[in-house]
Amino acid sequence: MARNWAVITGAGTGLGAALAKELACHDIHVLAIGRRLEPLQHTQQHAPTKIYPLSVDIATTEGQSKILDFIPESDAVKYLVQNAAVGVPSRLQDIKQADFEYAFSVNVTAPLMLAKGFFKRLNKCQGRILHIGTGVASRAQLGTITYGITKMAFQRLYEQLVVELHGTQVQIAEIHPGVVDTEGLWEHVKLAREHNLPHVSYFEQVQKEGKISSAEFAAKFMKFVLVDTAPKEFSKQWNIHDTEHWQRWKK
Repeated sequence: MARNWAVITGAGTGLGAALAKELACHDIHVLAIGRRLEPLQHTQQHAPTKIYPLSVDIATTEGQSKILDFIPESDAVKYLVQNAAVGVPSRLQDIKQADFEYAFSVNVTAPLMLAKGFFKRLNKCQGRILHIGTGVASRAQLGTITYGITKMAFQRLYEQLVVELHGTQVQIAEIHPGVVDTEGLWEHVKLAREHNLPHVSYFEQVQKEGKISSAEFAAKFMKFVLVDTAPKEFSKQWNIHDTEHWQRWKK
């Protein structure tokens, strides 16, 4: 029997790992992708027969090829979740070209090539692509030169794919999960604090106000958007703070 698959980048920890676990509970096989094998194996322990870890660097063509070749042709690729993102916080005078170029490869080039590579399989089964957006893409802040610029390019990629996929059987949406309690968030805050960057105070305030969501909570919202929405409503920008959809998933 053919299996339905979700491909999730950045699935070793945080939001990606939580979504992999959530989808596995709903009879969806998950290709969990990340750079570090150990966290991916930890994610797999939640559902050993449904979650398949793949340790690759998505910034490389070799890594992208391994992702595209992993799922058997007889199975259906239903969902592609573009979750992986990197960006070293630094001021203009401290930025390293290698860090910026690597972030662009992970945050922009890899999502583009994965969308291209999986297009035929997604198109065959009316598949869906989900982009994980961020407000930093549209709000310049001191110290976010790498992450902000590359995520703005990622936003532009989403807009381009909306046009490119029009008239096909592939749908695409963007989701804003808000501030989520993840390893990546606190590593970013740590580095930003070391560079004495002002946006550290924002995260401290959000934490005091209890406005940081758990990864599991955000993953339930993402699963709702990805799997449970009707075709006529899926293709748009979703925000976890919009109350109109809360009664449908927030339990």
